[in-house]
Amino acid sequence: MVPGTDQSEPGPGPVRVLVVDDHVLVRESTTHILGCAGMVVVGGAGTAEEALAMIPGTQPDVALVDIRLPGMSGLDLAHEVGLRYPDVRTLLFSAYADQAYVQQALAIGVSGYLLKTVSPQELVEAVGSVHDGGFVMDTAISERMGRWAL
Repeated sequence: MVPGTDQSEPGPGPVRVLVVDDHVLVRESTTHILGCAGMVVVGGAGTAEEALAMIPGTQPDVALVDIRLPGMSGLDLAHEVGLRYPDVRTLLFSAYADQAYVQQALAIGVSGYLLKTVSPQELVEAVGSVHDGGFVMDTAISERMGRWAL
């Protein structure tokens, strides 16, 4: 065996995440949280345009995207990612639980919508669930959806 190589069957590997948020502290904190859970943050972007440019080279499994970004919105980014990179699952991560945002996100076909009030463990579990093909909706939003006419 050559040193540094693994001759065993390839496994699925860690979840590869692209974090898109215009707040550096949020990007770095999120990167730390996901990294401590064994996920690999392949990049961080402050704008949707930066994120779109990074996806081909970083090949994330999941894009964790803030809704309010300078320039193109996170919702527009989620739509573009779905069109251009259908293998990348998008999880919106926002401070806003507005009905209009949620409805647009659902119409776009995102893989989930989380509020930034979640715990680190809930964030990790949500990213893992989305990676595995699941759909995630923040509990606070789910509770409100019953009152909304979707």
